[in-house]
Amino acid sequence: MAKSKGSEQVLVVAGKDVRVTHETVPIGALRLDPDNPRIRFQLERSGNKKPSQDDLQKFIKDQSGYDGLQKTIRLAGGIHDPVIVRHDGSVVEGNTRVTVVSTLHKGQPSSPRWKTIPVMRLPKDVPEQAIAMLMASYHVAGKNKWAAFAKADQVYRLVHKYKCTPEQIADETRNMSKREVEQTLDAYEYLIKEVMPAAGKRTDETFLESKWSHALEFVKNRELGTMRTDPSVRKAFAKLLTNNQIKGAEVRRLPKILKNKRATKVLKASGFKAAEAVLKKADPTLESLELRQLKKLTARIGKMKASAVDAFKTDVKAQKILIDHANALHNLMKSIGMKVAKING
Repeated sequence: MAKSKGSEQVLVVAGKDVRVTHETVPIGALRLDPDNPRIRFQLERSGNKKPSQDDLQKFIKDQSGYDGLQKTIRLAGGIHDPVIVRHDGSVVEGNTRVTVVSTLHKGQPSSPRWKTIPVMRLPKDVPEQAIAMLMASYHVAGKNKWAAFAKADQVYRLVHKYKCTPEQIADETRNMSKREVEQTLDAYEYLIKEVMPAAGKRTDETFLESKWSHALEFVKNRELGTMRTDPSVRKAFAKLLTNNQIKGAEVRRLPKILKNKRATKVLKASGFKAAEAVLKKADPTLESLELRQLKKLTARIGKMKASAVDAFKTDVKAQKILIDHANALHNLMKSIGMKVAKING
């Protein structure tokens, strides 16, 4: 079946105007891209250096969300938004949709709905760096977002393979700042270079995706600061991740544990739960919002400036607040058996 040419339009790719053509082509004229971030990592880990189109389809079908998309396309009778392809028919954006239509075509080869697919074809002279940046704009910042680890993998490749700067990536993706790009790179490198070796054969993309929020919080958390540069801390945290001994939300509480020598020792030996139990014994305010608030208030009173103290000397209402506060504390201490003289106003 001959391809049907439609209109031409200008597409902005990495800040440059690119003239693309809209066409309708036979589904068999398209080839899936082994460099697609959603399957690239799995291919590298599997050692499959020359995957067939069937291999690529299998990887894509195993992705979460595939079945739901196939049902949507099947009920709609086709796809409406064109997939983006290179000049030679290899898919840039839309590998999953191409796989869905190809699969439906194999099941119903005589149905005209699955014989062709709309495409937007890029010219031959578009550099691969620009294509990689285009994919980032679609899937890192756009509405068809990849999972977090796949997005990070694309950002990492833009920097290390195509020599893009964090500033360029931030400009192209629009919803990421330069600092967020840098933190994404730090978290990705930590997972790949330090967590993966610790996890060994247990590591796959699903595992790394499940640990992404942990790694990102680890590199973002300001309180971790200098602690994060300690090789022993980095190794201990990698062990916590590989052994599933810490939850994403718990990473935010990690600095308090690392400031306590006993808790840190237990953390490295037995995990986050055991370490936090040690810390709770040393500091009862950890489990009580009321105690934490009282502790903060006590600290603020102790640091009160002379100008603020002077207000209590003459202001009757301010003095009444102090008296009420002191009596409330007296009543609380009395209720738990402590003996303290009551303060009268």
